[in-house]
Amino acid sequence: MATYRQMTNPIQRELEWARQLDQSEKLERERRISEERAPETGARTEALRRINEAQSSNAQRIDLSGLRIDRIPSEIADLKRVLTVDLSGTQVKDLAPIAGMKALRSLNLRDTPVADLTPLADLHDLELLSLDGTSVLDITDIKI
Repeated sequence: MATYRQMTNPIQRELEWARQLDQSEKLERERRISEERAPETGARTEALRRINEAQSSNAQRIDLSGLRIDRIPSEIADLKRVLTVDLSGTQVKDLAPIAGMKALRSLNLRDTPVADLTPLADLHDLELLSLDGTSVLDITDIKI
């Protein structure tokens, strides 16, 4: 392929410049997408690491606060002995993965986009529920 300097035809130079620009824009776009997804992927990996650690140590508390996750990993449901879950500062909306955590006594949802507490309706041992900074408007399903 001829370099820019080797091309004498102005149209040929313009076409080559446009092709290179398109390629560089494509690479830049791919890099941005990768960087945008990386924190979420890394956050999910960190959430899974914390869940596995809590499982292996029979922990009573799991702290996923501040992680850039938008879904609770389903593996959290295996933490049957956990009494406290901290999801504050995450982007979690759906609480279904913790619906089966019957021993749960404390749940921190501060500064999350959670709006629906229906999945918590059968958590009868729940004593403390932090909802500051959420979109929750109805707590009638919750018996605290």
